[in-house]
Amino acid sequence: MKKSMLFLSIILVLCRAMGNSVVPVSDRINESSTHREVPVGKRALPDTVLGDVIFEMDVQTATGDFQLLGVEFDGRYFYVTGANGGADPNKVYVLDTLGDLVLALDQPDLPDYWGWRDLAWDGVYAGPDGIDTLYGSYGMMVHKFSIRFSDSTLVHHGSFVGPAHPLNRALAYMADSAWFFTCSGDTLGYAYKFSKTDVRLDSCLSSWFTYGAAYDSDVSEGGYVWWHSQNSSGTPFYCLMEQMDAITMDFTGLVFDYVPSLITSGIAGGLCFYEGFRGMDVLFALVQGDPVDIVVGIFVRQHQPGIAEGYDGKLRQARNVISCWPNPTHGCITISYSIEEPGPVSLCVYDKIGQLVRALNSKKNIAGVNAIVWDGKDDYGSILPAGVYFVKLETQYCDIISKIILTR
Repeated sequence: MKKSMLFLSIILVLCRAMGNSVVPVSDRINESSTHREVPVGKRALPDTVLGDVIFEMDVQTATGDFQLLGVEFDGRYFYVTGANGGADPNKVYVLDTLGDLVLALDQPDLPDYWGWRDLAWDGVYAGPDGIDTLYGSYGMMVHKFSIRFSDSTLVHHGSFVGPAHPLNRALAYMADSAWFFTCSGDTLGYAYKFSKTDVRLDSCLSSWFTYGAAYDSDVSEGGYVWWHSQNSSGTPFYCLMEQMDAITMDFTGLVFDYVPSLITSGIAGGLCFYEGFRGMDVLFALVQGDPVDIVVGIFVRQHQPGIAEGYDGKLRQARNVISCWPNPTHGCITISYSIEEPGPVSLCVYDKIGQLVRALNSKKNIAGVNAIVWDGKDDYGSILPAGVYFVKLETQYCDIISKIILTR
């Protein structure tokens, strides 16, 4: 399908008819690309706070594409989708952290102007020879693909149905549970949780004009979905972040904006999260800007190196952390917890009204990571019904509670 300015004009008229103050994507097409010096980022200072911009990179100049949409990052390369400046075919660009273009690959021939919108990644990195699998939101579908660096090839692995109407725009992936998150993108839409086999696991109302999503994978403080919307921030940038609990799909009320310095104005595109970028947990946002489209790194928190099960390898400085996997669970669940110093630990499961149902551990534990499996039964060996439960870790230094969703 050839692209035309008539299609863009129709979109523009519809967006204006809705009365939304957000500038539509089709209304910010630039006629030229302006190069500015690309900052390569810096380590966060001790007073760096949530929402601070710690990285900016011009991605328009290197790609020559002024219609960039989605972004993903694997620790070495950025993967950016683009509409190829209005020409066929749509593209996936691979760039390094200096802003240099490594590859420009064709998307499959799909009948849509923009092609793949936001990107997500399942965390499987095949080393220097490739990345597998990436996911791209497209219409009612989510497409699967990988990239082989050995022969500069994009391999399309097919697609599966997503839940959003009229399109799945923002896209995030929670690897622990194989859940995806998306939204329809308009102000009257829903946010959805789904999987490859279940198109509607859960949903909630969303009043945000959302274009990007990312799952916060840090087990010590994460467990959230971040949404990147084109709602007004009171600045020249229509770029707002909103936080949602990935398990309950409740919006936490945490909303913040950010202000890039490389551009004068812009609107939100795709979003991804990376744990441990130069010592930080970072949200990378695609901003469709003036004079160029950029990727912005936004500080979330200082990262504790080595965290896999909630332990950072520094006993005196570590936090006491508890994590549960898989969650939700049909039965057995592994409860991992870290403690700063060896000593007695109480680990108990309570129901939603606070009644003790299972005492798991009250013995002396080693410093660092410990783990125990709960079989979903109470102290009498009876199988507990589906519902919400809470596991409480008590040491001489702290009390920590984590939620468990038990399904049957």
